[in-house]
Amino acid sequence: MQTSTIALIADNSNVRQTLNSALSNAGYAVLETEIRMLGVQGGINDVSVVCIGAANEAELAHVDQVLALDADLPIVVVTSNTQVAERAIQRGAYDSICEPFQTVALQRSFTRAVEHRNLAQKVSWLRRQLDHYESEEVVPLRELERRAIERALRAANGSVTKAAKLLGIGRATLYRRLASPEMADIRARRGTEPDVTAPPQGPMSSFSQATMGREP
Repeated sequence: MQTSTIALIADNSNVRQTLNSALSNAGYAVLETEIRMLGVQGGINDVSVVCIGAANEAELAHVDQVLALDADLPIVVVTSNTQVAERAIQRGAYDSICEPFQTVALQRSFTRAVEHRNLAQKVSWLRRQLDHYESEEVVPLRELERRAIERALRAANGSVTKAAKLLGIGRATLYRRLASPEMADIRARRGTEPDVTAPPQGPMSSFSQATMGREP
């Protein structure tokens, strides 16, 4: 399995070292860089997630700069300031983590961010394929995602686990997408097709309780 690359941007050397160690121990390839180098080298295309260490709101300018290079690239901001963490989300960061952080929480955040990036890239690929055959039709991104999930479930005979593997995303990520409003038509088929909304392992959400079932 290919190792995902995390671009690490932190002005403070101590923060940079701490984050590099935590991400490396989690199994990621860490690329310590700067915004200007990330753009000039074109290396942003090989990055799954950008991690920004921000001590204050001024350093959140890095969020804007990354999004200007790639609006779909997930950004995880790590900070010791709760207000900075909130502002990071408002400015478009995928997630924010407050220090001192737990390693498990950090790993969970980046796992979700990587899965989000992988799914977005697959949807982008599907869009290019559809554009090739339907050059005059503009299909919304979420509709392409819905179609991809529907086709994967059909190919997997309703198995969420197998469909997630076909899509190249985590099983829990697929469950979360199935819980979204645009997937209502897929969930509505539960009465006639194999159950596609069985809850993943772990604490059950209200949605999970309402859609409990066994996956074939």
